[in-house]
Amino acid sequence: MEMPRAAPTRWRAAAFVAAVMLSAALMFTLEPMIARLLLPRFGGSAAVWSVALAFFQTALLLGYAYAHLLARFAPGRSGVFIHIGVLALGALALPPAVTADAGAADAAPALEVLKALAFSIGLPFVALSANAPLLQAWFARAFAPARDPYPLYAASNVGSLGALIAYPFVVEPNATLHGQGMVWAAGYGALMAIIAAAALAGPLLRPATTGGARAPLAPQRLAWWAFLGFVPSAALVAVTAHISADVAAAPFLWIAPLALYLATFVVAFSGWGAAVVRHAHWLLPPALLGLAVLLGAGWRLGFAPGLLAHLTGFLLLALVCHARLAADRPAPERLTTFYLAMSAGGVAGGLFAALAAPALFATVAEYPVVLALAALAAPRRRWLLLAGVAALLLVPRLLAPDAARETSRSFYGVHTIETTADGAFRTLRHGLEVHGAQSTAALAPGRKPLPLTYYHEDSPISEAIDATRARLGGGAIRIGVIGLGAGSIACLAEPEDALDFYEIDPAVVSIARDGGRFAFLSACAPKAAIVLGDARRTLTGAAARYDILIVDAFSSDAIPTHLLTREALALFMRRLNPDGLLLLHISNDHLRLNEVVAATARAQGLAVRINDEEPEAGAGAFIYQPTVAAIAAGQAGFGALARSDEWPDAEAPPDVRPWTDDYADLFAALLSKLRKD
Repeated sequence: MEMPRAAPTRWRAAAFVAAVMLSAALMFTLEPMIARLLLPRFGGSAAVWSVALAFFQTALLLGYAYAHLLARFAPGRSGVFIHIGVLALGALALPPAVTADAGAADAAPALEVLKALAFSIGLPFVALSANAPLLQAWFARAFAPARDPYPLYAASNVGSLGALIAYPFVVEPNATLHGQGMVWAAGYGALMAIIAAAALAGPLLRPATTGGARAPLAPQRLAWWAFLGFVPSAALVAVTAHISADVAAAPFLWIAPLALYLATFVVAFSGWGAAVVRHAHWLLPPALLGLAVLLGAGWRLGFAPGLLAHLTGFLLLALVCHARLAADRPAPERLTTFYLAMSAGGVAGGLFAALAAPALFATVAEYPVVLALAALAAPRRRWLLLAGVAALLLVPRLLAPDAARETSRSFYGVHTIETTADGAFRTLRHGLEVHGAQSTAALAPGRKPLPLTYYHEDSPISEAIDATRARLGGGAIRIGVIGLGAGSIACLAEPEDALDFYEIDPAVVSIARDGGRFAFLSACAPKAAIVLGDARRTLTGAAARYDILIVDAFSSDAIPTHLLTREALALFMRRLNPDGLLLLHISNDHLRLNEVVAATARAQGLAVRINDEEPEAGAGAFIYQPTVAAIAAGQAGFGALARSDEWPDAEAPPDVRPWTDDYADLFAALLSKLRKD
């Protein structure tokens, strides 16, 4: 005889909903928070987020497996006490912090990121991951058959989505990382209390009865659930990597694909999303074909149109996959098995895109691979759609292979060496941005290659080097450069100068040292020292002192944030000789950093001047005008720059808060750029 169920009281149901939403909100606040803590240890690389996503998906699988075992073997109050105990163990790791000593240049960075995450927040994240399926299982046993537990999954994703959107717009601009961690820890404690109240109030939880033995689930059905989890998970990482590499390398944009991913769960597992899902089924095939055309032909639409196209395609792909999962969900007693299979597919997708693909492919090739797999998830004419997507992706490359382009890939991004259509120049790009260019014309004996792009002989960087040389009497000077690129700055130095480069990416060092690709180092500074590793770490232990230190480090178009903070500037100033000059290259298509740099420098009593002149019309091929900030302890350090109208004093607006290792507001820098433009 079936035991009586607990009455579905409103307050107890509300407690379950609150617990599910708060748990999800904590998880998806923790993700960007801990990634922010990790970024400085790995040079600000966008790959940190991709690897972190794979870790979070793996932790989610472990949480779902734990929930499945607990719901099966400890379905009553004992299971509740066990889970509260596991949550309490996770609380010992709070407040969240990166505790592993990661970021060594000679280590495997992706594995170091995984290790840092596991040791720092692994246990509390796994415990939180178990809450969604576990609370749904308890809800079903407490209230079934009165209520369907699956809408709680939609509520969970509402909490996730709300937290994720709030982080860059509300949390990050108004709280330091330390303050965020303390509030997060308090929320974790509140969650434990709510879970205890929801699960332990009322009669004992009892396992649901099925009226007989359950038939085993078909392996094909489990594989289908895993596949539908794999595709959007792999697409999430691939689209994020593509946006970071080929649209804009701004960390706050990493959140956009993840927010859409969560939103599709809300729509798919709620009762009101049926009409949206029907439209998505019809729109997915043309969207996949359109993205295949863009990727196959190598077209770029520009920042806003490109971002919209890729995010729209990803939204439709994820929504169709998650809707098909929701439509095939089993009875509540199979709930934890369902989530376990879906999560296993998600982990496989994340690991494929974040770890396997960078090792297998020289470009972000996982993106077109995922598009082809997504064609199999389409509900209509999937094989025809798959053939069309594959043809559009592959045929242009087979018929017109690009012999003028060479690509390589490292943890820090995709590097492209390309010869222009007229054969006159060879360029080095990281993502979309050109990081060096050289004429392909043969050099006359004794002539050095002419530096181009941001380093031409009339550039602010060249002016600052000349001003430093003149201030010191015209002889040899000691130059330090953070960021190597193609090595162009080497040809702004004189043969007698001492020149040190600090570079985090071994692939860039290999490219710059190859005189057959770029001759700047070999022709102008063959004895220049190259120190491998993140500059914050390597300069901390360095004994060198420089007359001018140039910070020219970029990840595609983005300057790593940890090189612009008060702590970074203080370190750089300690590595300068008396009256030495610190130069920051702060050009950026999406962020305005002038006021931030001015506020951060002024907060330390430093003088700052910024050259932000408009580029001259008809300046010539690959001649760019960078935005450069010059920082010195006093006016004497500027030399001739102090007398130039092109280098005005930079005032710090009172409403701009200096950046520190504990605080940076990227969204405000984006808004400042939009207002200026």
